Amino acid sequence: QRLHNTAELLSPYYDRLIAPIDALRIVSADEFAQGAAVVGLEKVAAYDAVLRYLNSLEYVSVLINTGTIDERVAAKLIRGTVVAAFRTSIEYVMKVRAATNNPRLYQELETLAHRWGGQRDI
Repeated sequence: QRLHNTAELLSPYYDRLIAPIDALRIVSADEFAQGAAVVGLEKVAAYDAVLRYLNSLEYVSVLINTGTIDERVAAKLIRGTVVAAFRTSIEYVMKVRAATNNPRLYQELETLAHRWGGQRDI
């Protein structure tokens, strides 16, 4: 039953979770921290895509970290994506945390990426 529920919970997010991580490199970390209004219209779409991507990963990370979905199954599906996305976006995350004075921003994603980044298999 739990495996079935895990697949059901992850299905709507799968397309977003496998989106190209290169989107995180479109906007510089300083621009990202300043916000969409400052970077100009040509980069607003990239900025929004990065936020949606990180927010989706944070949401799924909460589900995994709280045991709502099975971590072993989730790891087989998205471990590489979670670890790569956090490694790619760490500079953004740190700057946005500082700019918004919110040290807990994307904390669940960070926790999961650190836990999965050091493991070959769960």
